[in-house]
Amino acid sequence: MKNLSINVAKNVAIDNLVCTPNSIVLAKQTISERNGEISTSIRYIEVCQVEKTDGLTLIKTLLKYCIAEFLVCKELELDFADTNIKQRKLFNQFLTSNKIYRTNADGKIVSALESEVPFNQTALKVKETHTIATCKKENLKAAIHQHANAILAQSKYYSLINDKVATFETEVVAEVIAEKPKVEKSKADKSKADKPKIAA
Repeated sequence: MKNLSINVAKNVAIDNLVCTPNSIVLAKQTISERNGEISTSIRYIEVCQVEKTDGLTLIKTLLKYCIAEFLVCKELELDFADTNIKQRKLFNQFLTSNKIYRTNADGKIVSALESEVPFNQTALKVKETHTIATCKKENLKAAIHQHANAILAQSKYYSLINDKVATFETEVVAEVIAEKPKVEKSKADKSKADKPKIAA
């Protein structure tokens, strides 16, 4: 396992990368043109190895690294406040992607957790306002779990919006159906009331 270093591969597809077996990989591809020749470059980082492959585990594992980096950056900035340094974050530059890759036992990319929005638009990009960045150590495990669930939900952002619209439409139809018998009954009652009574 490379020690959190950024690797570069030229003219190769992300799916063809060979990395550490059973690991989480973040990758970013750039395409450039020089003298009429197009070349691709992939910058990637092997985060860590994982045993489980479900989405929540991948998010929670990566989130631990993101929060650790966030805290280290804050500590450096506070310890050396007189220098006005701003630490460049390692993971955030890869969060413009909407995929978190996973390798198999041979180190080949076999799957990806795919988000409907770039991960930098989710809570995977840790901010000072997040509970996970301010909670006490004894609450950190629960905060990571809850934060990871929030990221998974945010990764389905467009679907959630569409589902909500569908719910609105279903509710409107249900209301129309519920109100229709009342309207018909009131019309029937009115026409009945308007008919002249025949004396016996």
